[in-house]
Amino acid sequence: SLNANDSLMQACFDGNIASVRKACLRGADICHMSKCKNRLLHGHYPITVASQQGHKEVVKMLLEEYNVNAEAETPDGWTALLFACKEGHKETVKILLGHIKNVTSVLHQNACGKTPLMWAAWNGRLEIVDQLLRKGASMEVKTRNGGTALHLAVSRGHDHVLQLLLSRGAN
Repeated sequence: SLNANDSLMQACFDGNIASVRKACLRGADICHMSKCKNRLLHGHYPITVASQQGHKEVVKMLLEEYNVNAEAETPDGWTALLFACKEGHKETVKILLGHIKNVTSVLHQNACGKTPLMWAAWNGRLEIVDQLLRKGASMEVKTRNGGTALHLAVSRGHDHVLQLLLSRGAN
């Protein structure tokens, strides 16, 4: 059977609130970075894996009941917000934005230089782009290759995102 930390990670991946609680009662470390052999979970925190999978109720519970750091970073610079924005989990994004203390998380770049806004623009996530801009996301930040959120939206043909960014002053 899995140890408490591995059980916690699996429960977060599956979105199983009862199993998250059970793993915590068994002594799982809610701030533990997984070193398990499962490559889908390795290097993740409970909050990052739940966010990537879009399990908003688990994310909410981790933040509100267990006071988990919303800004925990995987070794390659991914945060819960980055994952949720990339995958298009708008309700999870909304919950995370409500718990983020300062704008630096919204501006945070992962190892390849993409911010939450860039991932949302790249994947055509209009509502998330709007949420991030309202929270103070910058349209001027550049990836390692010099691209902005506007460039990423254009390169993928997301005209609806392009129009929103232009209406907010992107150039």
